[in-house]
Amino acid sequence: MVCYSPPLEGRRAHTRLDFNENTVGFPDLFPHTEGSFLTTYPEYSRAVEELAQSLSLKPSQILLTNGSDEGLFVGCFTFIEPNEDRAMVGSPTFALIPHYLKLCQADVVEVNVKEGLKPDLDAMEETLRKGVKMAVLATPDNPTGQVLPLDRLKQWLQDFPQTVFLMDEAYNDYHEETALNLIDDFPNLIVSRTFSKAWGLAGLRLGFLAAHPQVVEWMARVRSPYSVNSYAVDALRKLLPQRDQVREQARELVQRKARIVSEIRRRGYKVTDGKANFFLIWMGPTAPHFVQFCRDKGLLIRDRSKLFAMTGSVRVSVGSDQEMAKFLEILDGFHHHFALIFDLDDTLVDTSESFDEVVCTLVERKSGKALPRQELQELRARGGFNDDWDATQELLRQRGHDVPYEEIANEALPLYLELAPKTEALMISENLLHVMKKRHRLFIVTGRTRSEFEPVWKDRLADHFEEIVCKDDRPELAPKPAPDQIKDLMERHNIGQAIYIGNSVDDMQAAKASGIGAIGVCSNQTEDVLKAAGAETTLESPQELETLWLIDKHE
Repeated sequence: MVCYSPPLEGRRAHTRLDFNENTVGFPDLFPHTEGSFLTTYPEYSRAVEELAQSLSLKPSQILLTNGSDEGLFVGCFTFIEPNEDRAMVGSPTFALIPHYLKLCQADVVEVNVKEGLKPDLDAMEETLRKGVKMAVLATPDNPTGQVLPLDRLKQWLQDFPQTVFLMDEAYNDYHEETALNLIDDFPNLIVSRTFSKAWGLAGLRLGFLAAHPQVVEWMARVRSPYSVNSYAVDALRKLLPQRDQVREQARELVQRKARIVSEIRRRGYKVTDGKANFFLIWMGPTAPHFVQFCRDKGLLIRDRSKLFAMTGSVRVSVGSDQEMAKFLEILDGFHHHFALIFDLDDTLVDTSESFDEVVCTLVERKSGKALPRQELQELRARGGFNDDWDATQELLRQRGHDVPYEEIANEALPLYLELAPKTEALMISENLLHVMKKRHRLFIVTGRTRSEFEPVWKDRLADHFEEIVCKDDRPELAPKPAPDQIKDLMERHNIGQAIYIGNSVDDMQAAKASGIGAIGVCSNQTEDVLKAAGAETTLESPQELETLWLIDKHE
């Protein structure tokens, strides 16, 4: 096992949208400096009575805990027989749920979410039918924000009376549907709550478990007798009369979340909003870059990409109006900071029947010997022949014909301009380019000359890209695989970070030499060739960017 790893310390100086805290809180609860308050062990009975009354429960049904973290552990430790019992959890879920079950030496069965992060209720029920001692489930869940339907839980409580259902309702105040009302009818139900979220007491570590009185008594044997400190108990008693204020603040947060999610979607991002005080932005390969960009600006969010089914996602807690305005400002700043730079030929445009055909025609015309397409691809795989007229010259040289570059270029251009309008086609939808332009600045750095590009593609592509750099625009700059053109573009446009998307060895080498990320399109080279040249990811088609960048299909 490994330690649970919370975010780094030193967070208080930042705008904290990373840990689902209530960043507004409820000040004026402290201080309490009476000597006996600090020197006397905590007393719980009055606080438990007041909490039970506010929840329409009996005091005997409540056990205070040191945050919901201790509550989850106490529940697991009470009922799990080490190396004997099975337990079911969802995946992904709050990290401490499977952690505590494994610490108690349960055989943990993780039921993965379905597409769209929806809980797989049928798979869960099948697991329950096979027999589990405990089912520990969060609703709304973290990090997905998804909920377990209350009617399905009620059915399971009836159908599987030998299974203890521990429901973590840490985010209940933002959803309000609760299993607490089922406790009287089902002794196999435990509900865990925390005051760390909507109630703003994350620093005091206060929560509770609610269950049948006998179950509470069993769990009380496991809990440390004084795990909840006096300040936490005092804060609870002061906050309970303000329950309506807490609920109103939670309702305002939900409304604020709806507004911010709408703004983010308007910027072209897919968002999973869920039922808690956070949402997920699906950013694809830019997720870690955005998290670091926010941190550099003094704002904290969490990259959730390493979790099952959540690659490319970033979790953002909802803060105050001012904090969310700052978040949107930083998101817009990231748009200007981060760029996608494309190659053109066989990356955005299929040139297999234009440039390739011209190369084959010229080689055969000047050497008298046909050129197999495979030979052309093998030459490109060596690198250094991103320019097709350079490739033509080299192939002729290998056949014993030394033909000047200018002669090749002069004959190739009219051939190409005759073929291209009839044969070339976009390999990526213009709608996808439209959506990606909302998120990032888009550019092209191509090995084509201006005379090869403009007659065929200028009218169709110019509106999608901020600038299209052709090989001869800056003749003093070395072409790919040199990084010069990419670095010059980034410097002129004040681009901080970028990813280059191309199809050739030269493209990958140019990106690597520029210090930016590289994505290879396997239109005429294999995945192995492109990765060896520096590609971090490869695609069969540029249209797969829709999946890689997690574009909402309904955009």
